[in-house]
Amino acid sequence: AAAAKAEAEKTKAALNETEAKQSQVEASLADVQCQLDTLRAEAEAAKQSAEAASANAEEVQAEAAGAKETLQAHLGATSRLEVEKAGLLEETRVLEARLEEARAELEAEL
Repeated sequence: AAAAKAEAEKTKAALNETEAKQSQVEASLADVQCQLDTLRAEAEAAKQSAEAASANAEEVQAEAAGAKETLQAHLGATSRLEVEKAGLLEETRVLEARLEEARAELEAEL
């Protein structure tokens, strides 16, 4: 009976130790699960941040394309105006030469 009682006590102590280890494992598992949830939340936040950055980059790229088109249109208009200005300067020179000829003729007649 004493041996059976001692064996029962030994078994009870082993069971208590096993339960304590199981509690530690469960606590560790809960901690790991909490860390995993935190990492998932951080990954989702990073994903959303990356998506927002991508959308912003696309918007900036579209604005840059619009600005480039506007600049090209202004450059084209500037080129056309420079050509027109050169034509007007040439026309002015021709008219000034004619005016000078007319003055010379008028002076010769007087």
